[in-house]
Amino acid sequence: MNDDLKVTLFQSVPTDDAILNTFSVQYIAKTLSSGHAELGLGSDNLRSHQFMPGDIALCRRNAEQWLRWKDPVRVLRVELPDSALCAAAEEFGEEKVEFRDTPYLTDSRISALFTAVELEREAGYPSGRLYRDALGQAIASAVTQICGVLRRPAQQWKGGLSPSQLRRVSEYVQDRLIHELTLVELASVVGLSRAHFSQMFRRSTGISPHKFVTNARIARAKELLQKPELRMTDIAIVCGFQTSQHFARVFKIWCGTSPTQFRRSFS
Repeated sequence: MNDDLKVTLFQSVPTDDAILNTFSVQYIAKTLSSGHAELGLGSDNLRSHQFMPGDIALCRRNAEQWLRWKDPVRVLRVELPDSALCAAAEEFGEEKVEFRDTPYLTDSRISALFTAVELEREAGYPSGRLYRDALGQAIASAVTQICGVLRRPAQQWKGGLSPSQLRRVSEYVQDRLIHELTLVELASVVGLSRAHFSQMFRRSTGISPHKFVTNARIARAKELLQKPELRMTDIAIVCGFQTSQHFARVFKIWCGTSPTQFRRSFS
């Protein structure tokens, strides 16, 4: 199963006839441009609606809606995969989640997460799979909390990962810095679901798995930068960064100096 965060840009096409839309997956959509449309539960019972930039809506699986676009509207869609929704339900103490009929989302957390998705997409997803996993899981958890129907209160986990579990995760990360890492992959090292793993890992370390991996990449890069015979591009690849530009940008954020300046300090 491909659990990667699926983000697509949709451009509406104005039509004379209303079209029946049925969503096979659940996703949230953010309008990037303004425009007018008519929508409703039947082709002969449509209501006028004005979309504005920044509107965010939940599009529920199997929901049927008749829609007639009057203007071309750009929409960014983020799919909520079943794996992320199941993990979110587990986080709140349930096996699955169902959504209410209130599709519009005005929560500031979802807006901020959507902005992070937009920025990552525009940059060509330089932060890697683990960061996309974290964004997708955070969005699924926020949507579940806001408009999901759950039958039991949120589950509370005490403590965190055991020292041996934390050691296994750390060794796994160190051995595979050159590769893409995912939440599911890290969670499998200690036999946990990704939602449970994320909660327990943060309790144990005080940081997210993504930040832990980035710290490990930066620490490895600092070691390699002290070897003048190594090229900057090779160091970036060995430490798991997609490009030398992405490596330089992250290094500057984490260390307050560029890799080149850091290397010169050891010359």
